[in-house]
Amino acid sequence: MTYTAKELVKKWEPRAKLCKTALQMMLGVLLPLTLALKAVLWLRPDLMSAQEPIARALAQSPTLKVVGGVLLVSTAIDLAYMLFTPGPDEAVEPVMTGFAATVLILLSQDQDKLNYLNITEIAALTAGIGFLFWVRHRFRLW
Repeated sequence: MTYTAKELVKKWEPRAKLCKTALQMMLGVLLPLTLALKAVLWLRPDLMSAQEPIARALAQSPTLKVVGGVLLVSTAIDLAYMLFTPGPDEAVEPVMTGFAATVLILLSQDQDKLNYLNITEIAALTAGIGFLFWVRHRFRLW
């Protein structure tokens, strides 16, 4: 049995959306739990031993970098879902999220290491987010 592209999209899009939603909800639950664990490790560093490299890495990583990383994973899930939809219009919002996540990761760097190149990158990404908001607004007007 052969399917047309529209039939395949109609068949698989609802399943893909369910999978996307479930994965992003898991991220939505795991992020606050991870941040809570990070806070506990910050408040009680004695809970970490040298044999726990994951806990030590979590405690030492900047919070904005953790949040940005989770947002990037969420963006990847959104972009993968886009492959199961008929048009490219679903790509605008995940790209905006990816830009925002990248800005958070860049801002999480040690302030002494920020230079003009990083500041230029942050400004360009922020302008890109504004441009994508405009694009999204224009698409919705049509």
